[in-house]
Amino acid sequence: MNESKQKTPKQIDPKDLMAVERAATALIGTAISLIILGFIVEKFELFLHIICT
Repeated sequence: MNESKQKTPKQIDPKDLMAVERAATALIGTAISLIILGFIVEKFELFLHIICT
C-alpha cells in the first residue's frame, strides 16, 4: 500500500467563505425588506378601506 499519499482535508478558501457570508447577509436583508413591504401594503389597504367607508 502507498501510505505516503494520504488524503488531507481540503482547506476552504477564505474568499469563498466571505462570498457565502455576503450572500447570506444579502438574502437576510432582502427577506426583511419584503416583510416590511408586506406590512406597508397591508397598512395602505386598511387606510383605503377606512377612507372608502
